[in-house]
Amino acid sequence: MSNRPSDSIVRSFNHQKTTVASSLESSPKSLRMAHMMSIRSQILVLSLGFNSWSWATTYLIPPPPPQPSMDEVLAANSMDRATEKELLNFVAANWIFARNWLPEISEHEERQLADGYLRMVEDVTGAASKYWKQSTAELEQQRLHDKRRAVDAALRKLGKTGSANSIGVLSMLAVAEDCDWAKWKALASVLELMGRIDPETATNADLAWARPEMLAPLLGDLSKPQAEKWALRFWKQSSHIHYDKDYLKTRLWLARFFATADATLAASIFRQSVGHYDPTIQALSTMLLRSGIGGTLAWGTSPEQLIPMLESGKWVGSSSSWESTPEPLAFPVVRKHVGGRIDLVWLDANAKQSKAEEDVWIDADRPFCSGLIWGSLTSSVGALATRDGNIQVRASVFSNTPPAAAWHGGVFLLTGSVIAEEIAADGSILWQTPVSKTLGDWRFISPSSKPGLMLLLGYNKLACIDRRGDFVWSLDLKGMDDPRWIMDVGGDCFLVCCTKSVGWLYFKGQYQPVVKDLGSALWVAYHPSAHWLIFDGSDWSAVIYDPKSGKVGGRFDTDDGGGNHASRFKK
Repeated sequence: MSNRPSDSIVRSFNHQKTTVASSLESSPKSLRMAHMMSIRSQILVLSLGFNSWSWATTYLIPPPPPQPSMDEVLAANSMDRATEKELLNFVAANWIFARNWLPEISEHEERQLADGYLRMVEDVTGAASKYWKQSTAELEQQRLHDKRRAVDAALRKLGKTGSANSIGVLSMLAVAEDCDWAKWKALASVLELMGRIDPETATNADLAWARPEMLAPLLGDLSKPQAEKWALRFWKQSSHIHYDKDYLKTRLWLARFFATADATLAASIFRQSVGHYDPTIQALSTMLLRSGIGGTLAWGTSPEQLIPMLESGKWVGSSSSWESTPEPLAFPVVRKHVGGRIDLVWLDANAKQSKAEEDVWIDADRPFCSGLIWGSLTSSVGALATRDGNIQVRASVFSNTPPAAAWHGGVFLLTGSVIAEEIAADGSILWQTPVSKTLGDWRFISPSSKPGLMLLLGYNKLACIDRRGDFVWSLDLKGMDDPRWIMDVGGDCFLVCCTKSVGWLYFKGQYQPVVKDLGSALWVAYHPSAHWLIFDGSDWSAVIYDPKSGKVGGRFDTDDGGGNHASRFKK
C-alpha cells in the first residue's frame, strides 16, 4: 500500500458546500466568514407551543444582501482614486476602528434584519416584504459608509498597491497596538507588501518604523528567496542597534532566513545563543537551527551539534511543520505511570521500547522537536516546558483542544475554540485572530503547507484561513467519522484522524482510510517514507505503521505504570 495518494486526484477549490444562499458566492472572500458561521441567519425556525403539545411553523428568511467589495467601499468613501499617502493618513486617523471584527458586525446586522422580518411575517398586508426591501437597501448603504469597513478596505488596498513607505507606516501602527489580532490587520498588509517589493529599493527612511523584532519572525510567510533578501536587508539596517531587550532573539530569526546566503554570519549569531542564561533563547535557537537543517536529526540535538552542520552546507531552510521534525521513531512518546510519574520512551518498528528517559516534567502530554514538552497545568491552561518543568509558554486552552506543532518549534492553538493563535517557542504571540463567536465551532487548527495559511477543522467542516482571518476555501465533511486532527503534508490531500481510522482526505471530499481498526485516533507523527507513529486514545497506545508494507508493526501501551527509580518530584 502506498503511503501517498494517487497523483490522479486534482485539487479543486471551487466546491464550497454550504446551505447559504447564492449571495454568498457573490460576496467577497474577505467577508464570507460571517455567512459561514451563522446558518441561523439564513433559516430560522419559530416554534409556538399550544397546551401540552407543540407544533412548529417554519419561515424562510430571504438571503441577506452581499457584503460590499473593497473597491465599492473605497468608491463610496471617495477613496477609489486616493494616493498612497491619503490612504495611509486615513488609516492612521481612524485606526481605532481597526479593532472591530467585521464578521461579528455582519452577523449582528443580519440577525437584526431577520428579527425584524419575523416580527412582521404573519402580517397579511405584506409588511414583512416591504420591511425587508427597505431594510436591506438601508443596510447596503450603511455598510458602504461604515468607517470600520472603510479602514479594512484601505488596508487591503495598501497591501495590493502600496510602496515600501507603507511598510514602515503600517508597522508603526502595529507596534503601538496592544490588541494582537487588530495588529494583524496592519501586519497582513505589510507581509503582502514585502512579498512583492524588492528590499533593495526600500530606503532607510521607508523602513524607519519597520521594527525588525516584530517583522523578523514573520518572514516565514514569504517565499524563501524573498525571506532571505528581507532578512539581509533588516540585518544591514539594524545590526548596530541594541535598543531591543530581545535583540539576540531578533538576530536569531534573521540568521535563520539568511543562513543560505551567509552561513558564516548566521553561525556566529547562533553561537551567541549557546549556553545562554535564558532557556527561551536556547530553545528558540535550537528549533530555528533544526528547522533550517531538516528532519533527519535525533530529538534533543543540541545547538553545538547543529551549528557545524550549518557551516558544512547542510542547510535546507524548510518551513513545513513535519519536515522540521525528526523521523517518527527518532521521536519519543510520553509514558504515564501510577502516581503522576512521566517517562519519555523511544520505540522501534515493532513498537518495542528501545530506550527511555525517566522522570521528566510531570503532567507532560506530547514532546515537541525543539526539546520542549507540551502538557497541562490545569484543565484550561496548557504549557510548553523543559524536561525539568521549567515553563517557557503558558496558554489558555479549551477542554481537550490539542496544540499543533509549528515549524519554528512553537504551537498553533485555539484559545477557547474562538481565537486562533500562533505562539513561538519563547512564548511570544506571532499571530492571532478571532475565528468564531461560538464555543465548539472549531476543534483544531493546523498550519497549511502553503505559507501564511492555516487549516481550521470543525466537527463536520474544514476551512482554510489566511493571516487576515479571511476564509480562502471550505469543505463539507459531513459523513466522515468524527474528524478531530488534520495535517497538510503537501500534495493534493490531507492526513486526517477519524475515530476508527487514519487516512487521506481529498479536496473533492473523498476520504480514503489508510490505517483502520483504531479505537480513537488522536494524532500522527508523519513521514512520507519512514514509519508513522499514531496515538490511539482509546487505550492510550502508540501504534507503529509502515507505509511501505501497509502494515501495523505493533502497539505500545503508554499508560501501564511502572518505572525503575523513585521520582524526584515525589517526596
